Amino acid sequence: MVYGAALDGYSRSLKLSPNPALFVELIETLAPRMSLRIARDWQTSPRLLSVLERSGEEKLATALHVGELLGTLSFLESQTVISRQERLDSVKIAGLPADIVDDIWARLTAV
Repeated sequence: MVYGAALDGYSRSLKLSPNPALFVELIETLAPRMSLRIARDWQTSPRLLSVLERSGEEKLATALHVGELLGTLSFLESQTVISRQERLDSVKIAGLPADIVDDIWARLTAV
């Protein structure tokens, strides 16, 4: 939803071109709140709602946030909105351990 809204905003101005860093920042900032709102609207389990409401320090919440970030980066790269290097830089900036990310990435991109 965040990605689509950003693209829609760019489509309204011919002077602006999409900025991959802005897409990632918008998604990182807005996606957790949107995920919680969607989970509430869909009346998901109280356990999932509880995890989404907690800070990133809790293990399951951290796993959800990491998965969300990597999924978003995978999508952006597949749509050529960001490059492979920009994806790697974003992962590094997020402070995720390379060995874990490599394993997850291999699963995300497996055909």
